[in-house]
Amino acid sequence: MENDLIGNNLSLVPTGTQEVDMIAQTQWGAIRALADRGLSRRAIARQLDLDIKTVRKWLSQDWTPQHRQPPPRPLDRFNDFILKRAPEVAFNGAVLLRELRQQGYTGSYQALARRLVLPRSQWRQSLVPTLRFETQPGQQAQVDWGSLGVWLSR
Repeated sequence: MENDLIGNNLSLVPTGTQEVDMIAQTQWGAIRALADRGLSRRAIARQLDLDIKTVRKWLSQDWTPQHRQPPPRPLDRFNDFILKRAPEVAFNGAVLLRELRQQGYTGSYQALARRLVLPRSQWRQSLVPTLRFETQPGQQAQVDWGSLGVWLSR
């Protein structure tokens, strides 16, 4: 009865990559479990509805899930420039985007902004806070030395 459950569960193959990986690992485990019980390769293949070559291959190797490398992103080739230039312009995304466009970057502003989140927060934590200068009321005054021109007609 236990063997029937293994065979029936393995015939239902989902379509997602995580599910396929899980099914492959489950098949490998089922093949190993049946081989440990002393069943022959042919009997395992018949019971799990697999080819005998698949059973032979999986019995000869350990389970190692396959991992795909993520494709390179458009910003990856500009990473050195971003890390060097961003602190100089106070992590201003608009300035960096303009300079990256001159170098051939064709991606979006949002991708650049996402790339700047972690370095910007680390940079802000490294800044020394400004020391406040407090005085008693009436000891100092603030003066705005701006100029305002008023034109009067004659």
